[in-house]
Amino acid sequence: MVRRTKMMLATGLLSLVLAACEMVPPHAPSMSVNATRKDLLVNESATVLIASENTLGTHPKVEWSTTLGKVTPIKEGMLDFRSDKPTAIFTSDKPGEAVVTARLTMDDGQVLSDSVKIKVNSVQ
Repeated sequence: MVRRTKMMLATGLLSLVLAACEMVPPHAPSMSVNATRKDLLVNESATVLIASENTLGTHPKVEWSTTLGKVTPIKEGMLDFRSDKPTAIFTSDKPGEAVVTARLTMDDGQVLSDSVKIKVNSVQ
């Protein structure tokens, strides 16, 4: 009787654990863009980085854009090796506010996008 009760408790506990595991939804892929410096002088540069989560195995492709100056993708110093160009250098030869955007496209077609603002000041 004791053995049967223990077995029923163990089976019930296992069922509860398995049911709980099935109820936890998988985390969706996400990403954010950050800059090492958000306040520059004309012709100075900042490194712009992508931090992503749950993109492993999705083979994300990265596209960079900016509203001012230029953004140049690099492969060296990658923080997130799961995408092909997660780091870029931003530079502008004109003052103003730049919005640097990274767009990740996973191989299933899902697209993630984020931006960072960088202020470029004129040299006095």
